[in-house]
Amino acid sequence: MRLILTLEITTMGNAAELIETEVLEGAEWPAKTQIIKFNVTKAEIVAKLGEYRLIDFTTPEGYDKGRKAIAMCVGTRTGIEEKRVELKAPSIVFGRKVDAVAKEYTALITPVEEELVAKRKVVDDEKARVRAEKEAREKAERERIEREEREAREKVERERREAEQAEIARQKAEIEAERAKIAKEREEIEARAKAEREAREAEERKAREAREAAERAKQAKRDEAARLDRERVEAEQKAERERLAAERRKLEDEQKAERDRAAAERQKIEEERRAVEREKERVALSRGLWVTVEGKANGPKLLRARDRAWRELDVAKPGTRAA
Repeated sequence: MRLILTLEITTMGNAAELIETEVLEGAEWPAKTQIIKFNVTKAEIVAKLGEYRLIDFTTPEGYDKGRKAIAMCVGTRTGIEEKRVELKAPSIVFGRKVDAVAKEYTALITPVEEELVAKRKVVDDEKARVRAEKEAREKAERERIEREEREAREKVERERREAEQAEIARQKAEIEAERAKIAKEREEIEARAKAEREAREAEERKAREAREAAERAKQAKRDEAARLDRERVEAEQKAERERLAAERRKLEDEQKAERDRAAAERQKIEEERRAVEREKERVALSRGLWVTVEGKANGPKLLRARDRAWRELDVAKPGTRAA
């Protein structure tokens, strides 16, 4: 006998949801409809979660609000779990009783089922053996037929290849004979062409050698004329260089002599000037100009000039100071 158990699951503020469950005959279960109530509704959960997802933890206010939201989620979730355990306890007992009845029924069925399976297996194994023997005979027959067909095909293929090889050998012999004939004709043609080419090349070489000999003779004359002209030019250039070198040496000697004469003249004039200066100083010193009143103001300078003059006079005319 089948029994239908109806459960009415109601959340706070929502319409009831009816669930029908099949119950075994003889199972114990409360006869009245069970009301399942939690401390929060699905709509409230959805609304709260929508608010919590918008929380920004980057601000102090948002962080505090988020911390409280986490605590609220943990509290609500643990409360639902505790309520679930409480409401599910009767169904666990019922489930255990259902398992016991099912185990008893299964124990009655299993031996008969195994016996039937064993009997069927004997028949199935025999059928499989017969089928395997039949398939083996059919396979052997197919393999024999395939082997005979393969051998026949191989024989035909072998005879065909032998015929083809014989034909290829015949054609090859003909080709080789034709090739030898062509090679001989080509050698004859090449020999005639070579003889003609060598004769032509000999004539051309002879004419070329004659032209080259004439050209060499002309070139020798040109080279000789060029050599004589080059030697003449080189001799003229050498004579001109020697003349210019002699003139340059003469000019340098004259310039050196002039420089030496000018230097001697300048030295003579300088010595005469110095002699005149010394004479002037000597006369001035001898006159006693350095003891004048004006000389007193320039006394040190005149004294130095007097000493310098006396020294020069002594060098030029020893004994002047004593006079």
